Amino acid sequence: RVTGVQTCALPISVDVLGWTVVAQKGIHTVGDLVIYYELDSWLSADDPRYDSFSERFGMWGEKRGMRLKTIKLRKQISQGLIMSLKQFPEIKNPSVGDDVTEILKIEKWESLSEANSNAGGAMGVHTKAAKPFPSFIRKTDQERIQNYLHAMDTFMADNFEVSVKLDGSSMTVYHVNKDSPLFEKLLAETEERELRKMPWYGRLIHRFKKFAGFYNKPDFIQGVCSRNIQLDTNGDNHFSKFVKDNGILESLKLYDQTIAIQGELIGPAIQENYEKVEKNEFYVYDVFNINKQEYMLPSDSQATTAHLSLNYVPVLFSDFKLKSLSGLTPDEKDARVIMDAILKFAEGAGLRANVKREGLVFKSNTGPHSFKAISNSYLLHKDKK
Repeated sequence: RVTGVQTCALPISVDVLGWTVVAQKGIHTVGDLVIYYELDSWLSADDPRYDSFSERFGMWGEKRGMRLKTIKLRKQISQGLIMSLKQFPEIKNPSVGDDVTEILKIEKWESLSEANSNAGGAMGVHTKAAKPFPSFIRKTDQERIQNYLHAMDTFMADNFEVSVKLDGSSMTVYHVNKDSPLFEKLLAETEERELRKMPWYGRLIHRFKKFAGFYNKPDFIQGVCSRNIQLDTNGDNHFSKFVKDNGILESLKLYDQTIAIQGELIGPAIQENYEKVEKNEFYVYDVFNINKQEYMLPSDSQATTAHLSLNYVPVLFSDFKLKSLSGLTPDEKDARVIMDAILKFAEGAGLRANVKREGLVFKSNTGPHSFKAISNSYLLHKDKK
């Protein structure tokens, strides 16, 4: 995105948004507009403007380029990359905050094991039954605290649920009742998908049943999704198997609400089992009201999760105020100081005492505000691997 340089502590330390980036001496000054590339941006080797980084190029599947990682230089953590706008004439009339991801053809890097897991196949292969993630459900992806430096005053006045962020794969399971305004649209899509699987005579019989009035509409529609796609509920993949083995669809049927539960699936064959568990486990972190198109507040999400007899992500605090963070004065106003205190707070034990946590997620108890704080020591550990 386009942003402005906020501080420039020569020779190498540059602040943009809430991030600190190591930059070449004398290139940028305070107030300059620059392009900021966030962590896990993939810079393609096909763009000659990145040739100066060629020593750091590697392969991502069949693509050659560079993934931006958390690194430590001269005892300074550097996260991301900034480049001068002068190198990008295709960006016309730039303003602070402009998202130029598509213009510059930047992709978000993810490990191939994670991408394969999110594809849903048992061995990471996209199944023929897969289809795009449902448009009526929001994907789960919290914004990092570093991108919310401007919102610290709002956050300081709010109170939050603080939960541990787990390192696994995102899973969504949904249930849509017949009385939902979305039901007819989903029914038509589901019917079309099933018809494509049938032989010609099966399609003929189906159409005859509908014409003759023998076709009864279902009372609900359900689905299972990885982070990026919807899967066959009877599919041979970690997600569908876990949902089936634990009766989650049946529980949603009995609960009889049009909702989507979203959470983290962790296990021995997921994300190299960072959480060190012996079997697949699922932890809900959000419940989405599909009809209202909004997330439930944390207390309601916890109550729904309990009603479904599922696990909720580990909660450190249910009613937390940022001003209670260690090191902050009662009237602290410096946004950067507050952010640094939040990042320090993100360090610590995860689901198990002997595993460093990925970070923390903060969700407002009164409204839609939420953000994540990723542990810098976790990032350094993972990126070294």
